[in-house]
Amino acid sequence: MPPQPRRGRKAQTSTTYAGPRPVRELKGFPKVLLQSGDSSEVVFAISNDELGYYDTKDNWLVEPGKFQVWICKDSASGKPADFELAGTK
Repeated sequence: MPPQPRRGRKAQTSTTYAGPRPVRELKGFPKVLLQSGDSSEVVFAISNDELGYYDTKDNWLVEPGKFQVWICKDSASGKPADFELAGTK
């Protein structure tokens, strides 16, 4: 007999990735418990510092420019949304 589908609450993790560097970088992963058939709104905030990186001299840099963000179930799915980070001080 095949396994029966599980009913009740299920944890769904929405992951947030940002770029423009060659590899997507995980930026957040809130977990929401949902009843079967339910949906929920999940809000993400990405700070300027979360878009930074260390250069070859170990300096932390946050460079202005164009980025993409994916909100999806895993790193291989989702469609990107574009945004731009203005100059930082």
